[in-house]
Amino acid sequence: MLYRHNVLFFLCFFSTLTMLNAKYETPKNLNDIPKYCKSLAEQLKQSPLFEGHTQEKNYISCSYLCLDSWDDCRICDILSKNAQKIRNDAWKIRDFGCGNRGRFISGKWIGWGIEMYGGGVQCSSDELLETYNVIVMCLKKGWTEMSVVGCHKKMSIKLEQGYRCFIKTQQLIEEPSLIRSLISRFGIGEFVECKDFLLESNKVFICLLIKNENGEIDKVKGILNDMAIT
Repeated sequence: MLYRHNVLFFLCFFSTLTMLNAKYETPKNLNDIPKYCKSLAEQLKQSPLFEGHTQEKNYISCSYLCLDSWDDCRICDILSKNAQKIRNDAWKIRDFGCGNRGRFISGKWIGWGIEMYGGGVQCSSDELLETYNVIVMCLKKGWTEMSVVGCHKKMSIKLEQGYRCFIKTQQLIEEPSLIRSLISRFGIGEFVECKDFLLESNKVFICLLIKNENGEIDKVKGILNDMAIT
């Protein structure tokens, strides 16, 4: 009887985790990201409550959705933080799974994903999509191409190695982390780098270094939809 009870428990546990895995169409470029993250947010909102413990063994209860990609978790998290800055009723979505943000059920780590706590008035999913579009447009704007003469000395070596350098002042919350997650998500890290530096004015400027050979610049331009490269 005890054996049967344990078998039923684990079958229910693993079937629940399967249901909570996100189903989505992989984004092909930057313009797909807002709609993609809206789709994940809608699935998250419809998910049952996670009832378990944090890394510090604190009990929590919230909606959660397991994702295959940690980059997706970070992108959703950072978009949400910026959306909340734009509108008070934006959905409060956070990543979990890495560092001290582990989530556990019956002592077992459930992987990484996104979570959302209820309470308060929320905008519609279409309004959320509009806000995400505003954030992505902001991500694309403000870039200037730099020459070897005008570039930061740490970047001048890269320029001499055949890279092009684009810079902007940080405008979004965690903007450098968002760009790095997008680069990793689209698999273009082999020929794109994102650096950030603190200026004397306490402003952060972001630098995109892109290889300018063998058509890489055109491929990056297609994926990032004219972000920096026009």
